[in-house]
Amino acid sequence: MTVQPIKTKIPKAKVLAKEIKLKCGELPKGKFTPDKKIEIQLIDEDGTIYTAKVSPKSYRQAETEVAAFEIWVLVVSGKLQIAEQGCNILEAGIKVFEWKENVPEEIKQTKTKVAQAKVVKREISIKFSTEFPRAVPMPNKLLKVELIDDDEITYIASIKRKHWHTAETDAAEFENWMALVGGKLSINEEGYNILEPTIRIVTTQ
Repeated sequence: MTVQPIKTKIPKAKVLAKEIKLKCGELPKGKFTPDKKIEIQLIDEDGTIYTAKVSPKSYRQAETEVAAFEIWVLVVSGKLQIAEQGCNILEAGIKVFEWKENVPEEIKQTKTKVAQAKVVKREISIKFSTEFPRAVPMPNKLLKVELIDDDEITYIASIKRKHWHTAETDAAEFENWMALVGGKLSINEEGYNILEPTIRIVTTQ
């Protein structure tokens, strides 16, 4: 395979897609919307509120499974959209999974519906392609990179240097590639950060 040179680095890589997955041990109360969806809200440890519209069928299925399972985890996933107040989860899906092994301590089980379910784990996946952003050296063999979306919101990730260089090498092997940066989303006064980030390259040929 012909090795393709990496293009000139840019300050921030353009985000192609942002996908979020939220996990909790509570079922949020739902309310019907004019477009015949059920709106639910979840809140994380930073106080960020996530609003999602799910289908009535999937919400009723979640209610049934919460009642049936002794130990379970609720997962809400979809495309992340940063709003003026909080975040929206577009094209959202909701599922309940039964825990068959030891349940993590942070999962607090309750079958009572709550106004805003407490998020115990936030997983984000950000995709970019075409060009690598400039990586700024940081302590502890880390490199800080910045990814910017269509709304001019910047996501910051401090990735292990060896993993970043491996991704660059892998991308150089393909004419068409996509980078996937994953980790835990943190939204606070310091901005939008991806904690414990990973990166991998996939071919889009």
